Amino acid sequence: MSQLPQGARRLAPPFLFILGALVLSQMIVPDPEMLEMVPGPVGPAGWPRAMIAGIVLCSAIWAAREIWLMRQGNRVVAEEPPADGETGNGLALLGVGIVVLYGIAIPWIGFALATVLFIAGWCLLGGIRRPVLVAAVSVLGCLVLLYTFVMIASMPLSRGVGVFDTATVTLYTMLGIY
Repeated sequence: MSQLPQGARRLAPPFLFILGALVLSQMIVPDPEMLEMVPGPVGPAGWPRAMIAGIVLCSAIWAAREIWLMRQGNRVVAEEPPADGETGNGLALLGVGIVVLYGIAIPWIGFALATVLFIAGWCLLGGIRRPVLVAAVSVLGCLVLLYTFVMIASMPLSRGVGVFDTATVTLYTMLGIY
């Protein structure tokens, strides 16, 4: 990749993301005719389509920014060093670990509790330390996702196993989702 001109090296990642998103958009379901039977943007394909559109939008903004910087003559925008002596790679690895743990936890403790813990972990990783703020963001974020997925899109989310299943059903009933 180092043999490519600098402009191509800078523009390749956002355009590869756009290309990947376009390929993924054709792979949401094995039979594209299934998507045509679901009216409107809400449904089983709504969330994947929204995420793919988000990837394309963010990648287009990234490419436009790179083009603007190249026209301005800026080679690289300096980044602030991570706080608390953490390296950027260390924070990135910790973030990946949180995502992996979230994926592992969902079937066992259910989507609701796993999501509250996941959002709280991201807040703490991002430097938010005020307990009231972390709790508010975590709970409100989880509630928005629960209403979006369970009530509006009618997607069955994992309720967890044992006592977590019972707690999730109780929560859904209290929220009026069930």
